[in-house]
Amino acid sequence: MKDEPAPLDEFHAHEALHTIHIVRNMILMELQDHPYIEAYPELSRLIEQATDALGAAYNLVGEAHIVGFPKASHG
Repeated sequence: MKDEPAPLDEFHAHEALHTIHIVRNMILMELQDHPYIEAYPELSRLIEQATDALGAAYNLVGEAHIVGFPKASHG
């Protein structure tokens, strides 16, 4: 039987924001301007989509953290 996860709290939101920030910045610093990525427009487009999606996720977590969301499920 699977253990019941701990209730979500402010630290979970902070941790999610921090991790999204780190991953997005790593992609921007290490991949966005990489010569191999730049040589292939499809790869550049995918990298841009990834950073855009992470930016949107960051904003959504931040909004939920500040404004509050309905009770989240652990899915």
